[in-house]
Amino acid sequence: MTDARPYKVSASLTSEGGRLLGSLAEGLGAPKSVVIEMAVRQMAKRYRIDSDEEQARKA
Repeated sequence: MTDARPYKVSASLTSEGGRLLGSLAEGLGAPKSVVIEMAVRQMAKRYRIDSDEEQARKA
């Protein structure tokens, strides 16, 4: 499920957001890092954040 292309992401979680993702990870039985990666991918889709490679292709 991991994409081979790296995305440059700068983000910061509030302590409440971290607890929420931790609870979600626990409920899913998945590592917290996987849940965070999924959340970042969803945000990237929602806000149409493209990787550097995709931006270069569009130019």
